[in-house]
Order: sequence, then structure tokens, then C-alpha cells
Amino acid sequence: MRQFLILLIALWGLSSCTTNATFTFHKNQTTSLLAEVDMEGILKFTGDSIMKSFTNKELSKNWKSLYQISKEKGEPITNKDTIELAKRMFLKGLYKGEVPYGFALKADHISQKQWSGMEKISKSENTKYGDLF
Repeated sequence: MRQFLILLIALWGLSSCTTNATFTFHKNQTTSLLAEVDMEGILKFTGDSIMKSFTNKELSKNWKSLYQISKEKGEPITNKDTIELAKRMFLKGLYKGEVPYGFALKADHISQKQWSGMEKISKSENTKYGDLF
């Protein structure tokens, strides 16, 4: 019963967000991604506490690399492969006026090998990717 309730809550949460993703496949066999997550629907139900968990530095109106964000948080990424990937991934807040309602994630020219290793990197104790979202 508990798992069923968790599943229902997760499905409700997912249905309250709108995500648009655009993939661009380049001739050099790399891929770029632009994903925008509009959380306006879920924010109507939960209030703005979700967005308050991010500081304005993390969700600036301009693109910032995940590497730059981790350095600003005082938690620099140290793994060489992760640094290379973090410098190619960017995050910015989506705002209506001064009120944040979502975020956008951009990955620039990521190779297939880097996409494959992303799951391993995101779970590594050496990185802070999981803490950024």
C-alpha cells in the first residue's frame, strides 16, 4: 500500500510539470540538449518552497556551467572526466518577472561516451551533480 501511495504521488508530481526537450545531433557525432522544465503547475499546489531551495546564484537568469555553480557553492568538482562534462552542461532559472517558475538545462556537444558515463558520474561521491537538482 505504501509503495502504491508513493507511486501515485510521483505520478501526480510528474503530471504537474511540463518539460520540453530539444536534441541536436551534430556531424561530429556529438549531441546537444536543451531541456526546459516548467514547474508552474506543481508550484500552485506546493507553494514556492521547491524554488526557494535554489539560491539566485544557482538559478540565475543567465546560463552558468555546472562546474561554475559547484565552485560558487564551495564544492568544486575534482574528477577530471566530470570537470570536462560539467563545463559543457549549463543551468539557468526560468522567471516570470522576478518569480522563478522552473529551470533550463543545456548540454553542449556531448559525445556518446560522455552520455554513457553520465549516470556513473551523477552517482559518484566525488561529484555534486545530484546536489544541483
